[in-house]
Amino acid sequence: MKNFLVGIPAYLGVGHTIEAIESAQSENSEVLVIDNNSEKGIKDYIYSHDNLKVITNEKNEYVNPAWNQLMEYFLEHKEYDVLCIMNSDLILPPKWDKALDLFYDFMPNNAIPVGTTIDDKTKISECDLTKVEVNAVDGGIAGIFICLTRKQCEAVYPIPHYIKIWWGDNWCFEVLRMLGHKTFIYENLKLYHAVSQNVSKTEGISALIEIDREMWNTHSEQDKKNRVEIIKNDV
Repeated sequence: MKNFLVGIPAYLGVGHTIEAIESAQSENSEVLVIDNNSEKGIKDYIYSHDNLKVITNEKNEYVNPAWNQLMEYFLEHKEYDVLCIMNSDLILPPKWDKALDLFYDFMPNNAIPVGTTIDDKTKISECDLTKVEVNAVDGGIAGIFICLTRKQCEAVYPIPHYIKIWWGDNWCFEVLRMLGHKTFIYENLKLYHAVSQNVSKTEGISALIEIDREMWNTHSEQDKKNRVEIIKNDV
């Protein structure tokens, strides 16, 4: 059985954050929470449970810088086989780790299971764990669940510093695609997207989304190509 590290950035939304953390806990996984200066209810929960690992940020470093912290921790701790990066508004089904372990048993080493769900903010929706809709997050509420092997994590780390809110998943997908990694749809493992905090209404986020969009459109393709060339040269 593989050993999974589930990384969850936390900021707002006490109810769904706690539910997400609890759904990710299993006998074959450990949960690492990035405390992005989260609200009191989240802090009260994560610092009162000894079975949770926590990285504390004194201010909100935003989503994709937190993903980099998760990847850095994963790369430093060799006891884990797979890093699962998960938004705090996703609810995993029971025995998700066993289903994912079977997935890796059947798939080649360069398989990357990924998942994106878009919701109307009022319903709980169901989606395939590995359904890729990487461009659909623009203007919507997205829940992301990405699984990376150690080699894949090394390939995509770090996500560029200018990507703070969105497009970290695009970065991971595209770099791996350019390196020849394939995506697969795994039909039987479902995850659920809970009602989530609309980040566009949070102070300071809207401007950063616009900066992200501008930088992504202007520089990301060349940055990805440069990253791929560096990795290929290292190999």
